[in-house]
Amino acid sequence: MERLGGQLFLAMRSARTRFEQHLSDAGGSLAQWGILKTLASDRPKPSQRELSDLLALGGSTTTHHLDRLEQEGLVARRRDERDRRVVRVAITPKGRRHLARLERAADAADEELRGLLPAREAERLQATLGRLAGRLEELRAEDAAS
Repeated sequence: MERLGGQLFLAMRSARTRFEQHLSDAGGSLAQWGILKTLASDRPKPSQRELSDLLALGGSTTTHHLDRLEQEGLVARRRDERDRRVVRVAITPKGRRHLARLERAADAADEELRGLLPAREAERLQATLGRLAGRLEELRAEDAAS
């Protein structure tokens, strides 16, 4: 019998490759999508450090992506008015339009993935993966607390 973790890894790798291809075809990347999606949320403008933590990216990786996004006019960085050491990041109107294209690509990737299974099976898989991810996050938090 195959190991569950091994099967999850192989499925995730293949799904990620397809997802990234859809985003690439729309002129973006997984990192761009994650950053823009986070910045477009209703939460206050995060600092560059907070954004890095939210996306579980290293600081230099986040800086690299933000440099490119800023050059393309998709995000804007500003010094925090209360603490000049902090750099806040915001999505621009152009960034919101780009995100809309990436969201359509993400929807197409999701539809493609769901199309590989009967509808009911895809729903069960999504629910099961959600429970598994939640439980794994609980274990991570428990490990961090001990």
